[in-house]
Amino acid sequence: ARIDKDKGFSGAGDILHLTTGKSFSKGDEAFISYGALTNLDTLADYGFVTPQNPFNSESVQVRMMRRDPFPITVFADGSVDAGSKATLRYYLANEAELEQFSTLEDGT
Repeated sequence: ARIDKDKGFSGAGDILHLTTGKSFSKGDEAFISYGALTNLDTLADYGFVTPQNPFNSESVQVRMMRRDPFPITVFADGSVDAGSKATLRYYLANEAELEQFSTLEDGT
């Protein structure tokens, strides 16, 4: 891609030319891939979001009393990554659940 000289639209450097290895006829539909970007990335960089974006995920810093902050990744479908889920379960477990967890670790 290259920025062409100003053509008198809205300002200097406002023309973008894309080159492709395929020929297009007038009226053909062409698609541009922005890559594996989250909605936050496309909103900030290009001004739009996609409702069904499979790459949409957000990372949230969770702060809990007497714990170091840790990140949780929330995916487009609302699910949470397995590592974050395990950390949350461990931090929120009561004494009986922690005892059960420790016996699973020991294999008893």
